[in-house]
Amino acid sequence: MHIAIIGAGIAGLLSLHHAIKNNIQCTVFEQSKDVGGVWLYTDKVGTDEFGLPVHTSLYEGLRSNLPSQLMSIPDYPNNITSYNFTSYLKHEDVLKYIHDFADHFDLRKHVKFYNHVKKVKPIGNNRWELTSLNLLSKEETLYQFDAVIIATGPRHAPNYPHLKGIETFNGKKLHSHDFRNPRPFKNQRVLLIGAGFSGLDLTYHLSKVAQKVFLSNHLADDISKFYPINVILKPDVDHVDKSNIHFKDGTTEEVDSILYCTGYKLTFPFLTPEAGLTYENEYVKPLYKQIINIEHPTMAIIGLPFHTVIFNLLDLQL
Repeated sequence: MHIAIIGAGIAGLLSLHHAIKNNIQCTVFEQSKDVGGVWLYTDKVGTDEFGLPVHTSLYEGLRSNLPSQLMSIPDYPNNITSYNFTSYLKHEDVLKYIHDFADHFDLRKHVKFYNHVKKVKPIGNNRWELTSLNLLSKEETLYQFDAVIIATGPRHAPNYPHLKGIETFNGKKLHSHDFRNPRPFKNQRVLLIGAGFSGLDLTYHLSKVAQKVFLSNHLADDISKFYPINVILKPDVDHVDKSNIHFKDGTTEEVDSILYCTGYKLTFPFLTPEAGLTYENEYVKPLYKQIINIEHPTMAIIGLPFHTVIFNLLDLQL
C-alpha cells in the first residue's frame, strides 16, 4: 500500500509516523519549505512568493492556548514537559518540538517540499489520482495512490461576516489570519469582532498599544475584569456608517480599524466533486467518526474537531 499525505504540519507528521510504524509506504506533499504547518511562522500575509494563500495565522508573541503538558506526542521519548519551557509555549517553542519530533524519527525524507497539490480525484479500485505542482521547477506530476490522508488543517480560509454598510468604512480592515503584530494599531481605536480564542488573545495584545479596543461579542459572561480599562465590551454590530460603528444596543463608537476574529471557512480546493464530500457551516459530510470518507473509505481527513486537545486528538485518530 502507498498512501499520499497532504500537509506536513503536526497532523501530517503524525499520520506519517503511524503509517511507518505499520510498514506502510507514504509520500507527503507540503507546499512550504519545511515541516511545521501553522506553527511555521512567516511575516508574509495574503499570498506567498508563489501566489498561493499563506496558511499560517500566527503572530509575534503568540503563545499556545493549551499548557505544554497537553501538547506532547505520546511516542516521542523527549516529552515536551522535559524542555526548559514555561507552561504556555511560544510558537517558536512548539515549532522546535515539532522539528525535533520529525528529526528523531527521520520523517523529512518522506516529504516533497515546495509541492502544491492541485487535484485529488478517485479512480478505479478505490484508488486516487493526485496532481502536484513543483513550485520551484513548475513541473506538474501525476501520481496514483491506494489511499489519501488530508492533513492540511481545515481552517485557513478566513471567514468574513457581512456587516451592513461596511463598504462605506475607509479605515483598515484585517482578519486575524493576517495579524502579525499589534504595532500598526498604536493609539488607534480598534473594533475587534469575535470572542473566540484568537479574539480574546488579540484583545489583550492590542490593549497594550491601542487607545481603545471595542470587543464586539455575545458571550454570556462578563469578561471585562480580565482586561484593562481601555477594553470596552460591545454587543453585535448593527451597521457601519463610515467610521461610525452602530451596535445592537443603540450605542455608537468611532473607530480607525476593524479586526475580524470570525473564524474560517472549510475548504479543500484540491478535491474534485467525485470525492463525494460537501462542507458547509464547519461540517464535512459524509464522514465516519469525523475522519473516514464514507463514499470513498480510502480517504481520511485528520484534525477536523476544533474544541479539543489537538495533539492528543490527532494521535488517537491515527
